[in-house]
Amino acid sequence: MRNLKGFATLPFAAIVKPLDMSKAAYRFHWRVNRILRMVLSGVLKRIARQPGRSGFTSIVIDEQDLRHLFEAPATAACFSKFEASRLLGVDRAVIDKLFRAAASNGAPIVRRVAPLIGWNKNVLAP
Repeated sequence: MRNLKGFATLPFAAIVKPLDMSKAAYRFHWRVNRILRMVLSGVLKRIARQPGRSGFTSIVIDEQDLRHLFEAPATAACFSKFEASRLLGVDRAVIDKLFRAAASNGAPIVRRVAPLIGWNKNVLAP
């Protein structure tokens, strides 16, 4: 824990929607070790320590900081997973694995996009 103390960039009161790393992993369906890598590599900027707690659970991340990494802004130009697999000439399972893949710093490689029209929520930006 001694190593994580220096990564708190803000006071706890400045974090609008604080999530500890376990809750962040649950909310964004991402492994805790990847979120920890994002903290250590500097990908996440809004980090604080929760007063009254110690250890791993005292580190909190702003939910909006994570949301920016996992969800791209809404756009009309996007592809469904099926369309992306057809355009790339790969099986849909490959596209599903891209959604779960992480860069070396723990950040997701592909972000989800909320389409402006249509029903499908699992889409990729072009």
